[in-house]
Amino acid sequence: MLFAALVVAFALALLIADRFAIFEWRLAGATFVLGIGMLILSWIDLDRFLLPDWLTLPLIAFGLIQAWWYGASISESIIGAIVGYALLAGLHYFWKLRIGREGIGLGDAKLFAAGGAWVGMYNIPLTLLLGSGLGLMLVLVSGLRRAERPSTSYIPFGPLLSLAIWSVWCFKPVFSS
Repeated sequence: MLFAALVVAFALALLIADRFAIFEWRLAGATFVLGIGMLILSWIDLDRFLLPDWLTLPLIAFGLIQAWWYGASISESIIGAIVGYALLAGLHYFWKLRIGREGIGLGDAKLFAAGGAWVGMYNIPLTLLLGSGLGLMLVLVSGLRRAERPSTSYIPFGPLLSLAIWSVWCFKPVFSS
């Protein structure tokens, strides 16, 4: 059910961006690659709590390639990938040292590196804010349905981060101006 909602959210983001002439149709091929990658990763993360390297790492490469191919700043994409990975990997290691268990996986860090490669370094904060905000809303809604939520329950962050990356990619012209 959550996956179906995610597919609908992806489609709505694209339709809204197209409706307001925000989306650049010259980027349709790249957008298709990103969208399919995000949906497949979301599906796997929802099912297994895993974001496999064989999908996240090529998305980093494709993000850098699309930046070069379409004339965007390759240095912004490289820095975006590095900063994206460093932020979530740093959070992973901090949480593991401080609490003693994983709070966020390194697959999420690699996914965020891919997101940074696609949306660039200047859109990293917005992407993380959007993904985290979606996560907070999910926790609040699911917390309202359950009287007690065990502190050991996990919520996959990959689908939320994927939706944030996708949305920022589709609306990038708005955020960049």
